[in-house]
Amino acid sequence: MYEEMVAYGYIGALALAFGIARLIAVADQQINRVAVTGLLTKLDWGYIGVCAGSGLMLFIRPTFGAHGLVAFGLTTIIARLKRLNRWVILAGVIIYVGLTGLLLWLNYYRFDAPLEFGHSLNLNSMAAMRYVSRFDHPYQDEPIGSAARELISALFFAKPFGIPALSGYEPNLFPGQSPTLRWREIYFTTFGVNEFLTTTVVWVGATAWFIVRRRRTLTEPGVVLGLWSLLSGLMLFWFYLRFPFLSSRYLLDFGPAIAIGAWVFWTTAMRYVSTVNRLVPIPALVVIGALIYWWGSSAARIWTREGSNPLMLSELRERMPQEKKGSLDVELPVEYTNAIQRAQIPFNLNGWLEDGTTLASVAAFVKDPECLVLDLTPAGDTPLPKETYEDVRAKIGLEFLKRQSITPIDKGWRIVFAGPTRSQ
Repeated sequence: MYEEMVAYGYIGALALAFGIARLIAVADQQINRVAVTGLLTKLDWGYIGVCAGSGLMLFIRPTFGAHGLVAFGLTTIIARLKRLNRWVILAGVIIYVGLTGLLLWLNYYRFDAPLEFGHSLNLNSMAAMRYVSRFDHPYQDEPIGSAARELISALFFAKPFGIPALSGYEPNLFPGQSPTLRWREIYFTTFGVNEFLTTTVVWVGATAWFIVRRRRTLTEPGVVLGLWSLLSGLMLFWFYLRFPFLSSRYLLDFGPAIAIGAWVFWTTAMRYVSTVNRLVPIPALVVIGALIYWWGSSAARIWTREGSNPLMLSELRERMPQEKKGSLDVELPVEYTNAIQRAQIPFNLNGWLEDGTTLASVAAFVKDPECLVLDLTPAGDTPLPKETYEDVRAKIGLEFLKRQSITPIDKGWRIVFAGPTRSQ
C-alpha cells in the first residue's frame, strides 16, 4: 500500500513537471484566442491546470506537497513574466490556496490540527515508535553534518550488506549511518551513484545559470525544471534530515526530483552535442551509449530484502473465496488478542504487559477523562529516584496533559495528570 501511494504521487509530480515545460513552450508562441475556450488561451488553461495539479499533490501524499508548492511558485512567476491576465493569475492562486486550505480544514476536522495528517495519532505494536512519534527522540538533536551524510548515503549509496533489519535499530545498515538511535528500515535500494552524479550536475548547473541570467532562465524549460528538481528536493531533504524514521519507501519521495534531474541532464547533453558538429554523429553516439550504460547499471543494482510474489487477477479471484472460508481459523496476532480481551479495541493498553511491566509507551483508550492517575513502581528491586518518574509524560490526542503532582507510595510514586482542556 505504501509504495502504491508513492507511485501515484510520482505520476502526479512528473505530470506537473512536464506541465511546466509545456507552459513555457506555449508561452513562447503566439496564441490566438479560440472561440471554444472563450477568452482563455492555451497558456491560461495551462497555468490554471498546473495550479490545480499542484494543490492536489497534498491529497496524494503530504510530502509530495513540496513538488506541488514549487511547481505553483515557478508557474506563477512565469505567468507574471509572460504578462498573463491578472484575473487568470488570481484564479490560479485561488484554486491552489483553496485546495490546500481544504486539506488543512479536513485535517483540523479529523485530527484537531491543520498540520496533523494522522502520523502522530497512528497506533501500532511498536512501543518505541509510538513514543517517538508523540514525544521526542534523540535524532532531533543530530548535528546537521552527520544527519546530511546519513540521508545522502541512504539515498544514493545504500548497498545490501546481508544484515536483515529486524528491529529497525541495527547498526551499519549502510555506509555513513549515524550511531544515534533512529528507526531505519532499508529493505530495498532506491537510487545510486548514477543518479547522484546527474542530480548534482543539474542542481549546480541550474543554480549557476539562474545566478548569472536571473529572469531569463525562466524562459528555458531545462533550467526551470532543474530549479523545480532542486527546490522540491531541498524541501524534502530538510524534512527528512532529522526525521525520527527512515525507510526505503520514504526515500522514494525524492523520485520525481531525481528523475527530472536525470531527464534534464540527458536532454541537455543531446542538445549540446547536436550543435557541436552536425556532420559527425560520433558525439551523439557517445552520449547515447553513456545513457544506455547509465540506465543499465542503475537497473542492474536494484536490490530488495524481501522478494515479491505477484498474483494475476484470475489467481487473486480464486484465492479470495478460500481466504474467506479459512479466515475464522486464522490465529490473531498477540496485540489483537489482548485488545479483544480489553474492551474489544485493537491496541488498547498495548505496551502494558501481562506481568504488569511496561514498554517505552502504553496506548490506552479512555472516555471523557477527568484526570489520569498512574501508580508506578520499578520493575526490579532497586528503587528509582523521583527525577526518573518526572520524565513520564501523557497525551490525549495531540494535547499534552499537565502533571499535577507526584507523591510517594509503597515502593514507587503516584503521578496525577489533569484531564484534557479541550474535547477530543
